[in-house]
Amino acid sequence: MRSHKWTGIVLVLVGCFLLLANLKIIDGMYFLLLLGTAFIAVYYAVGRNIGFLIPGCILTAIGLFTVLNSKGFVGQGFEGSFLVFLGLAFIAVLFVHTMHAETRNWGERFWPVFPGGALIFVGLTVTGIKKWGWPNFWQYFNYIWPLFLIVAGLVLYFRNKY
Repeated sequence: MRSHKWTGIVLVLVGCFLLLANLKIIDGMYFLLLLGTAFIAVYYAVGRNIGFLIPGCILTAIGLFTVLNSKGFVGQGFEGSFLVFLGLAFIAVLFVHTMHAETRNWGERFWPVFPGGALIFVGLTVTGIKKWGWPNFWQYFNYIWPLFLIVAGLVLYFRNKY
């Protein structure tokens, strides 16, 4: 019942913000930033339910990117910066929630590193190729990724042997 109260509060806040944006009182580009922070506030209010934190971090990252991009801080020459912001959202989930989890299971604790690290890696790679002229290894990706599958298969096969 308590989560319904907070969900209702979030809906009222979103409705008020949309109305103010439509009336041109508040700039609409701040909508995702506000919505993300509302989800994060609800995360803390309802007892650290990760179902509120993940969309809160993602929406906050997208909103922050939108605001910074409109002000000219990111964008030109940094084509991969959007992916870096999304990756940082997952890293925020790691530090806010899962690092303090009571489980000893490594996968349950550090899972945000994988999507966050992949997004940051791809974002920095795209930026590096476009801005700094790094070699475009993506043209060789179709030849490289099967090698990773072969190595992973061999590791799994021989792990059970010894």
